[in-house]
Amino acid sequence: MSLRQRAVRAVTWSAVSAGGAQLAGVLIFVALARLLPPEAFGLVAWAGVFMGFLQIFVTAGLSQSLVQREHLEDGHLDAALYASLALTAAIGAIVVLGAGPLATFLDEPALAPVLGWLALVLPLNALAAVPQAILRRELRFKPLAMRVLTANTIGGIAGIAMALLGFGIWALVGQQVVTAATAAVVLWTSITWRPGLRGSWLRRESTVTRGPTSETITYSASLKVSRQFPRQVSKSACVTSSNR
Repeated sequence: MSLRQRAVRAVTWSAVSAGGAQLAGVLIFVALARLLPPEAFGLVAWAGVFMGFLQIFVTAGLSQSLVQREHLEDGHLDAALYASLALTAAIGAIVVLGAGPLATFLDEPALAPVLGWLALVLPLNALAAVPQAILRRELRFKPLAMRVLTANTIGGIAGIAMALLGFGIWALVGQQVVTAATAAVVLWTSITWRPGLRGSWLRRESTVTRGPTSETITYSASLKVSRQFPRQVSKSACVTSSNR
């Protein structure tokens, strides 16, 4: 298959994914809105603001670094996965510990347990980040589209079922957790790569200087910084090159 054909298929499946996700989202929202009070949506929206903000700094840079890297090795994939899981586990623990004080500060006691359970979404998204990057790098957008459609559908069904069973606000929390878990499962079944303990990043002498772990994290960090502060990065790059 030529690059042009792959690009056309990628655009087609991206459109299918976006359209299908929008349609499923509307139908699920309408169903849940008839079963749950508005207060439930408001509280989960509060929690979603914090979780969405944290998600930006957790997996976006590592995933993009894998897609854009010219030479990609298994060691880089291993490093990205383990780094993402470690980071999300740490941030998740901070969310759980800080949920109570934050809920007290906002005068929303019910927010604390909601944040605690939604913290599970962070490591689940980290599990999906590397497979997603692999599929994007290979322009395999069909599995990515199926991930969105399948995860949203199963998550929506789970949320509606929990709402019908009287779980209230936890139906919305369960919907998000099930959606993230389903997305990770679909992505991992779509690739052949499996994590291991490979690469020079395991050797002490190369971990800091040349190992895939440091390279991947450094590259992803530069991507994040360059997006937020392009002028500063460009200026520092010029200074560095002049010093050399």
